Amino acid sequence: MTNPMLKRLTNHSEHRVYEQVAKACDEFGAEVYRKIRIADVIDIDQCAERSQGTYALMAHFDFVICDENHMPQFVIEFDGAGHDPKNDHKKDGLCREADLAIFRVDFLALDKALEEMSFLRYLVHVWFMGHEFERARRDGRIPIDEPFMMWGFLKKDARDIFDSEYNFMREAQIALERLNRKHGFAKIPIPSSAISHYSLRHDDGRFAAFACIEARDMAIFGRHEMKLAVPCYGSLGDVPFGPTALADFNDGFAYRNLVENVELYLAGGAHTLTRDADIAADIAALKAGGFAMLHGGGMNGNPLNAIMDAR
Repeated sequence: MTNPMLKRLTNHSEHRVYEQVAKACDEFGAEVYRKIRIADVIDIDQCAERSQGTYALMAHFDFVICDENHMPQFVIEFDGAGHDPKNDHKKDGLCREADLAIFRVDFLALDKALEEMSFLRYLVHVWFMGHEFERARRDGRIPIDEPFMMWGFLKKDARDIFDSEYNFMREAQIALERLNRKHGFAKIPIPSSAISHYSLRHDDGRFAAFACIEARDMAIFGRHEMKLAVPCYGSLGDVPFGPTALADFNDGFAYRNLVENVELYLAGGAHTLTRDADIAADIAALKAGGFAMLHGGGMNGNPLNAIMDAR
């Protein structure tokens, strides 16, 4: 019998967030705290304004991820159905003041996955692996100029030096090679490894990515945009790879879209594909809206390179 005085402590979507994050945290000996009062995470005696401390006593964080010593690392806020954004600026402001990273995700981020890698799992991996990488550089265990790349971490049963669950381009390359073999290399004569790609980022946390490969009679593009509100990157912002590593996940969806469009092209649907001029217009609009180049590159002469150079 249901007791009308009692409330459900979590809904289905929030529980899905918890399950994904908790499973990833287990891999690093980390912990997830749910619906914990802000004042139990941040020392309100050090708040610049009294009203911030008052709010922190009344409000909570959805999820706080802590390290093995139970020290807060970052916050995940799930802005799902019924979310009221009127006090978001207060919570975001407290995180900025405390230099505590906060990531706001919605249903779209919750459902995003590449193979077996969900975005939330990827976020946890980037955080802990990235910080361990930085400690190793400071301690002299790896060269100080060694670049951080998520795809540099290989699977336990890796078959080669590129076999990483974070190497999203490689999955696209394998799929394109398979399509090449199926169609006898008749329409995509260059190696499928010759993918040009560019990633852009907005300060509000949005990412945009473009990928391109040349067929015999046209350029084929893939693209994807992902919104991840990041009011504060915390210590992830202290290292140069933070935003770039997160952008890599969005890049993976651009590669996937590229493969889908190559399949469409090979099936005779070239007339439905996006043209160079449309991609150029999209990129121009993004840059006019505050997006900036994050990383990218590829084959000389690829149309995407020319578009980016012209912008």
